[in-house]
Amino acid sequence: MNKKPRYGEDILWQPDAPVWEVVPLAEYILPSFVGLGSAVKKWTSLQRIFRRSSETSSSPARSEAELRALSQVRLENLAPPINWSLAARALDMALHDWLRDEHPEPPVRFFIGQPWCDYAAILRQWAKIHDAALIAPPDPGQILQSDARWVQLREHHDRLWVMPRLERLFVRHADGRGLVRDFLERATSGSIGRGIIGCDSWAWAYLQRVWPLAQPDALTMQAFDGEKLTRLFACLAQTEASEHVQFCNAKTGNPVLPECEDIVQGAYTISRELKQLAAHCRGNPGTAWSYWRHRLRSEPDVDGSSPIPEDSLGKKGGEDVVWLAADLVEPSMPMEADEDMAFVLHGLLLHNGLSADMLAEILPLSRSWIMSLLLRLLRCELVSRDGQCWHVSALAYATVREFLRTRDYLTDQF
Repeated sequence: MNKKPRYGEDILWQPDAPVWEVVPLAEYILPSFVGLGSAVKKWTSLQRIFRRSSETSSSPARSEAELRALSQVRLENLAPPINWSLAARALDMALHDWLRDEHPEPPVRFFIGQPWCDYAAILRQWAKIHDAALIAPPDPGQILQSDARWVQLREHHDRLWVMPRLERLFVRHADGRGLVRDFLERATSGSIGRGIIGCDSWAWAYLQRVWPLAQPDALTMQAFDGEKLTRLFACLAQTEASEHVQFCNAKTGNPVLPECEDIVQGAYTISRELKQLAAHCRGNPGTAWSYWRHRLRSEPDVDGSSPIPEDSLGKKGGEDVVWLAADLVEPSMPMEADEDMAFVLHGLLLHNGLSADMLAEILPLSRSWIMSLLLRLLRCELVSRDGQCWHVSALAYATVREFLRTRDYLTDQF
């Protein structure tokens, strides 16, 4: 079998339409999709609840009940983690004129990222390119004590510096905001030299209330629409093990991802599924990637070596088919969700993850009660755990954000 040609930057970095694009925060454009109107959402929900077998006008291309989730190894081949190096290049292009200015104004620039978009990794790669000093965050004790020595040790007058995660400089507590105020005063006045500050979008929204920040100077990654997701997922799927793979909708049998050769030549269409995914994730490539991986399915392996039948959707014998589950299945808020649960979820988002101990510091709840709430949320797949740190899970992010928005909690602007 002849190997397909490999494509990389020519898919993700087309001069007229780069996938990675850094823009001012005010220029972030949410992807739109007509099919995601509120009336359509409600009707779809009612159909799922009251669907009868007689309502189905035609059989699905593949019964999702008979398909299986991909193994971890297969997922790593078909949808590996996103490589953020090209995003670092896009950031470098956006900062080109500012870097060349001998006396830049402002002396610091802000780079804002959404949950599950690894803006800190982008900044670390950018710092490596420019041999910039990385500023490590203080520990929680230093934050609560407003330890001025931490700021004084960060004097980098003659060297470019990067603070990847500003949200690690504060906690929402009466004693937890002094350090970030002190750092921002020194940084924006230029007393610690030229630098880049990264910040989570929820922390950024909160810090507007604590320290007025000049938003016109803030940058962010432009939203990923269906076209950008198409190119990103097609590029990620290029591995030795994934030659001649077709990605098809399990319900309709229609392709959802074009061939890389077609993308390079500009001879392709954007599937409805990826347009819908982009709109549902509000342009967030990190959460879109998580949904994509979660929905990928394969045929049941009868004897461990059976190929896909030659007449499968009219494709050539031996060609592999990966199926995309038709629905965007995501965790739901439990019926008993109350203000305590909202407090916990909001605290996790404002700080881009916290330990149970730190949640107990900032919330009017006991640690034992907070742990019981976190464990309930974990069972509902609304949160995930990384060591001692808890986060709102990627697949639940849209659900949690909407839950908090409808209860008039402060949300990010994305």
